[in-house]
Amino acid sequence: MTETDRPDPDTVDTAPTAQSILDREPTVESVVEAVAEGTDRDPEAIRRSLDPFAEDDVLTAEAVEETVSDVSKILATAETRVDLAALDADDARAAAAAVTDLDVVDARLRGFDDRLAALERRTDELGRSVGAAPDELETPSALHRSAVELRETAADAQRVVRVADDLASDLEAFESWLSSPDRRTEELAADVEALEEALVDLSSVADRIDERTAADEEGPDVDEEGAFETDGEEWTSETDGETSHAAEWADATVRARVLELLVADLRAEEDDIRTWAARENASVPESLRRRIDAADRRLSMLSTTLSDLAAPDWHDRFAERLAATDRALARFDPPVAWGRVREEMAEPTA
Repeated sequence: MTETDRPDPDTVDTAPTAQSILDREPTVESVVEAVAEGTDRDPEAIRRSLDPFAEDDVLTAEAVEETVSDVSKILATAETRVDLAALDADDARAAAAAVTDLDVVDARLRGFDDRLAALERRTDELGRSVGAAPDELETPSALHRSAVELRETAADAQRVVRVADDLASDLEAFESWLSSPDRRTEELAADVEALEEALVDLSSVADRIDERTAADEEGPDVDEEGAFETDGEEWTSETDGETSHAAEWADATVRARVLELLVADLRAEEDDIRTWAARENASVPESLRRRIDAADRRLSMLSTTLSDLAAPDWHDRFAERLAATDRALARFDPPVAWGRVREEMAEPTA
């Protein structure tokens, strides 16, 4: 039987209404059989889903009501955490009022607003789901679906709590960042250091590609009997080696282009933080600007090196992926929303 041939479980339910089902207090097993009949659903999974609606293996209206009440309490906790995060966001906006003309501040505030709005939308959706749960019990399949949705709603509400707590923590850190020129400089310096470390890693990758490509061109040594001398290491054919090196080269080239955006982002942030410091009679070490400039020069050289290392067909082989990367990154300007960049880069390019 194909997927399209399988009957809808709702069409094979024989009980008149869910209310009458619950009035008769059916066993869990009878509803499991009704839901699973004519489908490929796992009876054990159905049974686990119905468990919150059961008392001593009997499905009851009271158990349904209790489950709805329990999920509503979890959702209420989530709504409270979101409300608290909203208050923290109001405090952060008030604390930042004097410097919202700086992109480095405005972008952070907009990021917080987006995260808060997403949480508020999600809690509204979950509230509607809980409210509808007791009304969607017309058949055994509907009863099962309601149980599944309530379980998922509870899990989603718990995730909302965690995300709202993370947002509140980030807002608290933002206010500390707002009030301390030293902290702003220290965090920027940490980001510059991370860029420098990424360039060291990228340089190592370029060296490795260069060495392996050269080794593949030479091939392994052959002893007097015509056997390969590989010092105990497995030797791959030229075709296998080239495929591996080409993929590594493409990954490195994509990383280099992402780092170009990071350099631009750090340079813009350094400019804003320097402007901000001047307003407060504070200072930003000139060494930070020099380090960003040096990183930019090193990245430019590495990009050239990677381009030179490419075999004749590598650019063509990965043209679509590299073009998709360029299109994705072109959508962003400093201050960069790196969470959105990661989402864009994670989307398939084929």
